[in-house]
Amino acid sequence: MNNTIEAILTFWFGELDEHGYAAEERNKLWFQGGAATDAAIRTQFGAVHKQAQQGELDYWAGQPRGRLALIIVLDQFSRNIFRG
Repeated sequence: MNNTIEAILTFWFGELDEHGYAAEERNKLWFQGGAATDAAIRTQFGAVHKQAQQGELDYWAGQPRGRLALIIVLDQFSRNIFRG
């Protein structure tokens, strides 16, 4: 599995419980965010977002975890990267 895909999923979901659910604390990241979250995403995943936006990571869509990572990068991370 691609390390970048795993880094994205781990950043977004954190540790999953025995049922595969993210901890309640992830709601803060998802719904409250803030300048620190935006900066962290911009720093850690800004280059990945650019690659995805240019279609360089389209091959990720061929596997479920890769497709999910692409959705997070292009939909969720873009909100943080370009906020403000």
